[in-house]
Amino acid sequence: MINIQHVLQMQEIDGLDAHLHPPKLDEQYWENKRDMVKMEQTLLRIILFDVNVSHPHRIMVVLWEEIIKNSNSSDSASRNMEKADMNCWKIILKSAWKRLNDSLFHVDSLMCSAPSLACASLSLALDEVPNHSVHFSCEWWGWLDVKYEEMMEVKIKLLQAARISKILVPSPDLL
Repeated sequence: MINIQHVLQMQEIDGLDAHLHPPKLDEQYWENKRDMVKMEQTLLRIILFDVNVSHPHRIMVVLWEEIIKNSNSSDSASRNMEKADMNCWKIILKSAWKRLNDSLFHVDSLMCSAPSLACASLSLALDEVPNHSVHFSCEWWGWLDVKYEEMMEVKIKLLQAARISKILVPSPDLL
C-alpha cells in the first residue's frame, strides 16, 4: 500500500516515470508501515479474524437450480422443460443476479447474511416475472434455514438498494 501510494504521488509530480523511483526507506516510511500494520490488526480483531467471505451470488444460483429441479419433478406430465419455460427461468436468474449486484454498494444489504440475500433476490425475481408457471409445494427458502420474515425484511433492503444512484465509472479512454 505504501509503495502504491508513493507511485501515485510520484506520478502527479514526475509523470509516468514514477515506477522507476522506489520510496525512500526513511523514518516516515517505517512510521507509515507501523500505522498500517496496527490498523490491520485492529480490523482483524473487530471481525474476530473471520476473513471467509460467503457470496450470495453463488448461493442464489445453486438455489435457482434446485428450484428448477423441484418444479420439474413435481410435474410428472412433462419431464422435459419447454423452451419458453427455460427462457422464463433465465429471466428470473438474470433479475435475481441484478438485485444482488445492486446490493453490493448498499450498506444495509451488506449487513444481511448471504443465504438471506440469495433467497430475497430470488423471491423478488419470481415476483417480477408475471407469467411464470412456478408452483411450489414447500417453502424453498427454508432449505437454507432462512425464515420467511427475515427474507421479507431483506427484500425491502434490496428494493432500497435498487433506488440508490449507480456509480458511474469512466471509460479507460477518459482517464
